[in-house]
This record gives sequence, C-alpha cells and structure tokens, in this order.
Amino acid sequence: MAYFKGDLEKVSTDFYRVLIVLTAIATVSQFAYDYVLAIKAALIFVVSVFVARESEIFFVTQKASIMRDEAKATLKTTKPEVTALIYALMLPVGTPLFVVAVGSFVSVFIGKMVFGGYSFNVFNPAIVGRLFVGISWPALVTTNFSPIMDNYLLQLIFQKDFTAVALSPLMELHANGIVSLANMRPLTELLFTTNHGMLFSFPVIVYPLVLIFFAVRKTIDFRPLGITLVTSLITLAVIAISFNQSFEYPLFHLLAGGYLFVAILMMTDPFTKPYTTIGTIAYAAIFTLSFTMVRFLGKDSDGVFYALLFANLFVPLINKKTDKAIFGFNRQTVTTLVVTVSILVGTGLFITKILEQRIASKEVTVLYGKN
Repeated sequence: MAYFKGDLEKVSTDFYRVLIVLTAIATVSQFAYDYVLAIKAALIFVVSVFVARESEIFFVTQKASIMRDEAKATLKTTKPEVTALIYALMLPVGTPLFVVAVGSFVSVFIGKMVFGGYSFNVFNPAIVGRLFVGISWPALVTTNFSPIMDNYLLQLIFQKDFTAVALSPLMELHANGIVSLANMRPLTELLFTTNHGMLFSFPVIVYPLVLIFFAVRKTIDFRPLGITLVTSLITLAVIAISFNQSFEYPLFHLLAGGYLFVAILMMTDPFTKPYTTIGTIAYAAIFTLSFTMVRFLGKDSDGVFYALLFANLFVPLINKKTDKAIFGFNRQTVTTLVVTVSILVGTGLFITKILEQRIASKEVTVLYGKN
C-alpha cells in the first residue's frame, strides 16, 4: 500500500462528492451548445460508472471466490465510481459509448485491480484507460462528433448535425504555432465560460471552489499541487520570455486544457504520489518536463495525460531514494532545489531552441500579437 496518513474512506468519499458535482456541471455546461450534447454527456458518465462497477465486481468475485452481493459490498470502500468519473471527464462529448465502455474497463480492471486493487495501484487508473482509448481510437477521441453508432442515432433521432469540427483553446493555439498569441483565448473567457474540448472544459472558476472544499475538509495533500504549479511556471516563463510574450502566456497554458484538472484531482492522488516533500519536488519536475515537451514539441496539444503517466512511473523509485529525506535548510534540500530549477530552466531553453529551428524551417508559423 502507498504511504498515506489519514482516513482513506473520508478521502475517497470527498473525491466522490466533488466528482459528482463536476459531472453535473459538465453535463449542464453542454447545454451551452445543445441539449443533445448534454444527453450524450450524461450517457458517457452512466456507461463509464456502470462498466467500472461491474468490472470490479467481476474481478473480486473471481479472485476472492465470493458471491456477487459480497463483492458489491466492498465497493462502498473502494469506490470504482471515482475512477470512472475521472476517466469520463477526460473524454470529449463525441466519444462513442463503446469506446467509453472499453476505457472504463481498462481503467478499473488493468489500471487498478491487476495491481492489487484499491490503494495498491502504481498508476492513476483513470489515466491508464484514457491513454488506452486515445492510442487505440485516436480519431474517435477528439473534439469531433463522429457520426457513428450512438452518435449517429442521436443525430438521427433529434435531427441534429454535430459533425462540424470544434477546436479546443489549445488546439486553436497549436494550429497557429505553439508560441503564437494570435489565437489565444482571453483568460476571462477560460475562467467564466465553457470551452470545446474534454468534458472537464467547464469554466475554470470551478476549481478554486473545489480547492476550498478540500481545504475545509482537509482531504488532500496540497504539496503536489503547489509544487507542480511552481515548476510549471518556471519552464513556461522561460519560454514566454524567450519569445517576448506577456505573463498571460504561461497563465493561459495553466488554465487551458487539462492542466488544472490533472494537477488538482490526479497529482494529489494519495496512492500514486511521493510521500516526502523532496520526492514531490522531483515528481512535479518530471511532470512539468514531460507535459511541456509533449505540448510544445509533440502532436498532443495538451500533454498532461502522458506527463502524469510518466511521472507515476518514477514514484516507486522516488519513494525509495527519498524515504528518509528531510525538507529544510540543509545540503540535500538546497542541492535538490538547485538541480530541479536548472533542469526546468534548461527544459524551457531546449524547447525554445527546437521551436526556433522549426520556425526557421517554416515547420511552425508564428503569429505575434493578438487578432
């Protein structure tokens, strides 16, 4: 079991409560575009939760050789709904339901139960399912509403057409060159309006309310979130300064896409995060390095899903190497901070250099200034 101090049942219950509210907000937010999309969003959540619960019940009944009712009773503690809702919120509303079901199964059965079940998982289970369907059906897990299967039936029944391509804020920025401000959405729009993208693309102003709830309830360890924000700002600031961009540019990259969703609800997962402050610094640095490299130099306009999985991979090693580390004014802490900042700054400079080469070869078209 991962190192954890606190009431496991309280933590899982509080996460579940928050996710129920976020699910409701995500569903209602789809009304900003059309009520049929809200219906589809609700179906995604229902299918994801149903498959997750049934997958865990099946696994438990087979492994422990117990009856179905006994296995169902264990779900009150393990709450597969938490994994199911996090996974579903990372999907676009156009995801076909068969893809939703497969990803939910993979999240619980492979990402969670195979590793030993509740509290023994190495990776965040939801991210395992999300990346599986993203790699397996990349064309179906986009912001497009592909007219197949259940999507086709919804369009046929309600006489609607959702096949027009809808780009998320990060996709729009990526299309004009990742260092471009030409298509950067105003920060106020990200804060107060629903954007195209994943189901978690509701107004960002929701997240401070989530943090207040967690703080009052003393549910999560805020160190991973705070340290991750600092490490990300360092690298993003280096890139922004290199291209003469304003402070809005790093903030845009923190507010747009899945960054806050992952940082708040997944980086703080008590079972997949390091348990020392020094270990958390290394964890956050690995996440920042990965997400910036993927977002700026890769094909994925977001990058946070891959970054989280990569960071999770190092947690056992980080825990082993830092289990006796004490954070304070000592040689180990100073060395860790100096090395971490150097790596983060170096990452920003490396990304800048690669982008400059791509700009010179016209692989990336940079549009300075706002439209």
